[in-house]
Parts: sequence; C-alpha cells; structure tokens
Amino acid sequence: MNRFITVAWQLPLLLLLTGCGSQEESEAIALDTLTVEAALDEIRPEAIDHHIRVLADDSLEGRAPGTSGFSGAAQYVETSLSALGLDPAGIDGTYQQPVPLRESLVIEEESGMRISSPSGVEELEYGVDFYLSPDPLRETVSVSEAAVVFVGYGVSAPGLGYDDYANIDVEGKIVAYLTGAPPAFPSNERAYYSSGATKQSEAIARGAVGILGFTYPGDPRFRWEVNLARSKRGSFAW
Repeated sequence: MNRFITVAWQLPLLLLLTGCGSQEESEAIALDTLTVEAALDEIRPEAIDHHIRVLADDSLEGRAPGTSGFSGAAQYVETSLSALGLDPAGIDGTYQQPVPLRESLVIEEESGMRISSPSGVEELEYGVDFYLSPDPLRETVSVSEAAVVFVGYGVSAPGLGYDDYANIDVEGKIVAYLTGAPPAFPSNERAYYSSGATKQSEAIARGAVGILGFTYPGDPRFRWEVNLARSKRGSFAW
C-alpha cells in the first residue's frame, strides 16, 4: 500500500499568541493616564535583555522539548514568574501544564531512495542527494515505486490566473516542484503559496503519494545544510 511521503521538505510550525478585544474597548483605553505611565515606568530594558540572553544561551542547547535545556529554560521562567509575585495556575500548584508529545525521527540507515530510468537505476545517498522529513502520524512510511511528475512551483492559484497542475494528472504519482512561488505574485499571495503546508495540501488533494522539493543552488532562504540539520533534529506533534 502506498503511503504519502515527503522528501527534502520542511514544515515549520508557528505558534502565534494574540490578544483580542472589541473595537469599543480599544478606543476606551487612554495611554496617557497615570496608571499606564506607572506601568511603563516598570519596564526595564536591561531586564528584558537579560531574559533574552539567558533563554538564548548555548548552554540550553536550543531548548528542544524533552531535553535538559528545555527543563532548564522552564525552571528559569518559573523562577522569574514567582519573583514577580504571580500565582501559579498550572498543575499541582506549579506554573506548568504537562502536554504529551510524540517525537518523530528519521532512521537514516533504514532510509533510501533510488531513481529508475531507461539508462538504469541510481542509488541516492542520504544527506548528500536527499533527506526525509519525519512523519508524526506513522512509524513507517514508504512508496515502493511511483512515477515522478514535475509541476513547476506546485502552485494552483485560479484567482491569480496561475495553475501549475493544469492538464497534469498526479494521481498515484510523486510530484516534484521548486520551493517558493512565482516572482510575479503579490507579496502576501506569494508568501501563502510558498508555504510548505499549502503545497502539501494541494498535492494530497490531487492524489499524489509523495513530494520531491527542489531548491535553487545558493538560495539563502533554503540552504541545504540548514534544512538537513533541521530534519535530523526530528519533530514533535500532539
């Protein structure tokens, strides 16, 4: 049974916390009151700088979940919150709430890829010719054999009069595309269609069983060595 597989692919996860309020509430807030001025006076740039330096220090080794660096960062934040006099709202009187995570890693020695063509079969070397991104939903991911179809940027944007998939059947095939989006797209639209999540969703919706992502050599936005190192760190999901 063929399963969807992603090759040389990065799917960044962005967590954005925002505060919401009604328009009436925002208009009712005056910024020149004594209360606001007193609060602003309590902001100390040197303290903010200190927090950033501590949490960004190399000794925390990136603060990845489940590591000693993560625990050290959490302990520092707890101590800082306690020093501010904030009451803990976590589990068992702490500032923390445990969240179960599933870690996914690629086992390189058990991973491989080969290209078959009329001229023969070529075995590719992991980390040199290709790399894989871990799949948090499956323990084993494989595509025994499938045709590869090039689909430009892998973008379908009817509203912009652009469709890389026009007249191309990718059902049961692996799609190969370039990272990024057409340079002629407006800035916001180009950012959206450059997203790995957007491209992956489009490929899945059209029945593709895999993705091959290609980057332009020397493109500073998609440096091979950076993305390769990121893929080796694995990923977390819940």
